[in-house]
Amino acid sequence: DLAILYNYSIVHSFRLVTEHNHIIRYICIGKNLEISTESDKTSIVMTLANKPGSLYRVLARMYVLGINVTRLESKPIPGNDFEFVFYFDLEASVYSEGFTQLICELDELCVTFKYLGSYSEVE
Repeated sequence: DLAILYNYSIVHSFRLVTEHNHIIRYICIGKNLEISTESDKTSIVMTLANKPGSLYRVLARMYVLGINVTRLESKPIPGNDFEFVFYFDLEASVYSEGFTQLICELDELCVTFKYLGSYSEVE
């Protein structure tokens, strides 16, 4: 949420295993957008129309384009009943043909969209 508020981008991600075997994911954000050619994960956020099938249309399009969704989280939009913002983590390089096609189609699929960054995740 803070990355969106202050217009920062995700530049790195890593996971740590704690003593109790819980995996914790950390992300590093930066003011300047950095995209490595080795980046294989991408995070985006979008709002969808409040009508049946909106989320399905986005997920179906990602499926057809061969983009794997590794995380999908929804959060209510304060002050807007039954409207949500959706956070997606994708196994997709920003340079891939499938991701480029998805970006070109987002005007038809969502109300708003924000690119949060592309990165490689280190374990």
